[in-house]
Amino acid sequence: MKYKLSQYNIYKTNDDKAIVFNTLSGAMVLLDNLEYNELLHLNDSETEKAIIKKWLRLGLVIEDSFDETELLNYCRFRDTFTKNNAIYRILTTTSCNARCFYCYEENYERKTMDIETAEAVSRFIVNNSRNLHSITLNWFGGEPLLNPKVITLITNDVTEGLKGSKTKINASLITNASLFSDDLIEIAKKQWHITNVQITFDGLKEEHEKRKNYINFPQSYEKTLDVVGKLLSKEINVSIRLNYDKNNVEDIQKLIPFIRKRFGENTHLHCYAYPLFNRENNPIDALIKKDEVAYYDGVITHSLMESGFYNPQHVLKSRRTTGCFAVLPNSFVIHANGDLYKCSMNMKDESSND
Repeated sequence: MKYKLSQYNIYKTNDDKAIVFNTLSGAMVLLDNLEYNELLHLNDSETEKAIIKKWLRLGLVIEDSFDETELLNYCRFRDTFTKNNAIYRILTTTSCNARCFYCYEENYERKTMDIETAEAVSRFIVNNSRNLHSITLNWFGGEPLLNPKVITLITNDVTEGLKGSKTKINASLITNASLFSDDLIEIAKKQWHITNVQITFDGLKEEHEKRKNYINFPQSYEKTLDVVGKLLSKEINVSIRLNYDKNNVEDIQKLIPFIRKRFGENTHLHCYAYPLFNRENNPIDALIKKDEVAYYDGVITHSLMESGFYNPQHVLKSRRTTGCFAVLPNSFVIHANGDLYKCSMNMKDESSND
């Protein structure tokens, strides 16, 4: 049988070693010169079949007649149209106690979900989820903790409504963390069953507080750090998102090792950075242009790697077969007024532009 190298292999070599990374399977191997030469000449009679089988299993090598592009298209189609899972991103409110200049919801109509709407949302989720393998309740806003009572109501109603089914319920929260008290952290853990919380930082103390521009929340930087520590102590996964542009990228680079020193090695802590692109609300001179993204991403990634937040597995991210969750048939954004959308970026009230 004839074999060929995967078209998705990436090779990096030096004098005596070679790294081969396959972007389709996600496999990465370190080979010495002899092994690397065998890989490049895999159809030679001297190449052992056991080695070829290993490379086949890793996806570095495929049968000569195999079409990888067809496989990739199949995976994309399968994952796009899967109906086993659902994601419900629920806005408890479009109001927020921060005034981040880059917020894409800046001109949205302010609306807080009432009890009647929350009960209707619960019924929709239960009716749409009974035959699914799993669902995720993703609490969003505005600032979702401005309206915690509907989180409790919907969580309880959905849990009760799906009792007896095989549907697994997951829950996550995107928050600025300013409204978390010790009692509310306990509720998030025990009643809302939150396992993942995303919190944004915009730099060290001065830069963070200037950009967040909170209403009546002094010392927000230190208090937010305290919340991160308390969530981690409850074994809740915390994902710190670092929003950056040209004006605060140096601050973000200093913040990364500070976070590592503050919280140490913790398997429940993840840290990543994301560039700000919003042209309407971000000063033009601060924008990172498309042809500059790779440079700034490299700078931030280097800082994350030096602080131990990234290892090769994180840097070489796993293959994504869907662009975002909006393309999935059972994924919905639920507005505070009860309206359904596929994407939170598509909720803008056109009347606000009049």
